[in-house]
Amino acid sequence: MSEHGRPKISQRAGPSIIWIIPLITIIVGIWLVARTVVDQLPTATITFRTAQGIEAGKTRIKYKSVDIGVVEEIKFADDFDHVILKATFNQGMEDFLRRNTRFWVVKPQLSLRGVSGLGTLISGSSIANVVTTGTFTIPMMKRVGFSAEKAGAVEVASSVNGQI
Repeated sequence: MSEHGRPKISQRAGPSIIWIIPLITIIVGIWLVARTVVDQLPTATITFRTAQGIEAGKTRIKYKSVDIGVVEEIKFADDFDHVILKATFNQGMEDFLRRNTRFWVVKPQLSLRGVSGLGTLISGSSIANVVTTGTFTIPMMKRVGFSAEKAGAVEVASSVNGQI
């Protein structure tokens, strides 16, 4: 027999180069999961007695007439006594989410003092809030002589540009 008919068998050291593809896939997957967690927008749960004028995906949350978030979901509480809103806030708006933050629905109103909230006739109801600024502006106003009620009213009115 000739030597030409026998195959030469050699062993390669280390894993095959084909294993680079799953390794790259795992690295990209981990990076995507980490990126999703980092880029996740802040959310909050807000309760109201009724959802009158509020629409999921449309109702904006405003602070001093600037959009800071949007209502994403509306559902009933377990006891059907009130509604629960799930709201998503813009990136960097975490400071507006405190335990005692008060929210209310801004609607057009007619009173002896005049008309307010007319912008909601065109754009729909919005949800306004009094948050961090109230925690230090109200005590400052009280220190210079405002009553607690008047200081709170000034903060509420300024947070919605007089829409109350």
